[in-house]
Amino acid sequence: MQQITITDGKGAAVTEVKDVLSFSEKEIKLLTRDNKRLLIEGTGLKIGGFSKANGELTAEGTVTLVRYLGARESFIKKVFKYLPATLAFLNFLAAGFICAALLD
Repeated sequence: MQQITITDGKGAAVTEVKDVLSFSEKEIKLLTRDNKRLLIEGTGLKIGGFSKANGELTAEGTVTLVRYLGARESFIKKVFKYLPATLAFLNFLAAGFICAALLD
C-alpha cells in the first residue's frame, strides 16, 4: 500500500515509487510500483532523496497539490479505437466513387 505524507505543506514523503518521470521546481512526476502516475505540485520543489530499491522518495519545498494522473493511451490503442469508424467512412467514400463511375 502506498503512503504519501505531507509535513505542514513543507515537504513530502512517498512510498512505492518505481521511478521519477520528471521534476522541476514546480512539479515532480512519479511512476508508482503499480504503474500509476503521481503528480506533486508546489514551489521550490527538489528531491531530497530517492531509493529505487526501497521505493521511497522525499521531496522538499512547498507542496500545494498531490494527485494521480489519468492513464495515457498508447498511439496504437488510439488507432484501433477509431479504426472501425475510419473504415466505415472509407467504405462509404469508396461506394460513392463506384456509383459515380457506374453512372458515367
